[in-house]
Amino acid sequence: TWYYVWVIYNGATVASLLSTSATAPTMPSGYTYKARVGSVYNNASSNFVGFYQVGKTTYYDTYISVLSAGSATTFTSVSLSTQVPSIATTVTALLYCRGDTTSNIAAACYAGYDGTNETNFTVTRYSSTGPDYSKDSNVSTFPLKTAQTIYYYVANTYLDLDIYVICYTNP
Repeated sequence: TWYYVWVIYNGATVASLLSTSATAPTMPSGYTYKARVGSVYNNASSNFVGFYQVGKTTYYDTYISVLSAGSATTFTSVSLSTQVPSIATTVTALLYCRGDTTSNIAAACYAGYDGTNETNFTVTRYSSTGPDYSKDSNVSTFPLKTAQTIYYYVANTYLDLDIYVICYTNP
């Protein structure tokens, strides 16, 4: 469940409130002023996911996996419904692209915000030597054109992509 954090005021006392409403929380008697200041996720175990907030950006205490070994070769949606609230405007994610150990050409994994545009959101796996020749990573921030959704694909069948959410921005 997503909860929204509100600061409320009754003309004399400032208080806080958690609500499942991002727009119209149920206010205690006498409180008429409100401002939404953040959001937090309560998971299936009834625990709040660890976070800290700086300004409008909410950072997770640990990266949260949303895709493991994604191998779609056409744009495919990835749901972020338990990682970012429906009102989030951006998400920042770690993209981790891996290739197999036998392919020896440069290729790329892509992520984008609308299923058609991957400009500036690519992670390239380059051929090289040494222990890290088959992987590369990048951190990218995506506008959320579709609420709680990003898209990805890999350019070649010998690649796969992991995506981890780092933070999101509240409006």
